Amino acid sequence: MTFDQEIQSLVDDFTARVRGVVLRRTRDALGIALTDTAPVVITGAPKTKKTSYASPTIGKGEKRKPADLVQLTEAVVAIIENEPGLRVEQIAARLAGKGHPGLERGAGAALTVPLKKAMATRRVKRTGTRRATRYFPQAKRG
Repeated sequence: MTFDQEIQSLVDDFTARVRGVVLRRTRDALGIALTDTAPVVITGAPKTKKTSYASPTIGKGEKRKPADLVQLTEAVVAIIENEPGLRVEQIAARLAGKGHPGLERGAGAALTVPLKKAMATRRVKRTGTRRATRYFPQAKRG
């Protein structure tokens, strides 16, 4: 086999491979367009389950005991009275090490009900929206 024939053989092989890839991609694209279903392609790492902020001691969807809610509400109000202007994640950080269930690092969602109860009884007021919400003790009248 001469040098020219060897080069021509390599070019023919390369051209055949490129044609095969183009044909497969074209068939896939037409299949998608005609059937509205995508071919299954598995790439990357498997998707993980979304993180839940539920407490490990309180299952997701379970209610807390009324006594625990009252105790937590009192603790939240005491922190707000001592340090006015804290955000919910700062309050959660203050309570995290004090044995309150559901207040792991970053679990400020566990304080939603106690804060709402404190605001309903007019012991706490809030200013701001979303993550900029800050909590202050309510001025006592009388």
